[in-house]
Amino acid sequence: MSNKQTKTREELAAIINEWLKSHPECDKVTGVAIAHIVRIADDRHNWHAAFTMADGDAVPAIALHIVGQLSAEFDLA
Repeated sequence: MSNKQTKTREELAAIINEWLKSHPECDKVTGVAIAHIVRIADDRHNWHAAFTMADGDAVPAIALHIVGQLSAEFDLA
């Protein structure tokens, strides 16, 4: 069982969106969706994020890094 603090999909998306606002390279991110994934071990995450991008651009690396940091800190409720 994980000891991480839990957040809802909406809370996680809001946190990610706030972080993205401070990174100009993420200005083409138009949406964030949070999805549950099956946890394979207690030290692994139980959610991932998908991004909608304007003009079909690639997701900036910093956006993926932010998700990695947050998934290490929070579980999906």
